[in-house]
Amino acid sequence: MALGMGTVLTFLILMIFAMNLMSKVIHRFFPEPTAASVDSTQNAGNNNAKVAAISAAVQFHKNKKA
Repeated sequence: MALGMGTVLTFLILMIFAMNLMSKVIHRFFPEPTAASVDSTQNAGNNNAKVAAISAAVQFHKNKKA
């Protein structure tokens, strides 16, 4: 039983190290693209639209009869 648990623990530790190594390699050769600067007025318009949609959904849910 100890041998089996030790084998599983060793495999999990090796897997964690392998995943961390792969992550570092991928981020080194394929960095995250930088976001283009977004106009603040356009962003405010998007936020207003999102707030209106959420408010309408909540109001619809409150008025909906079971």
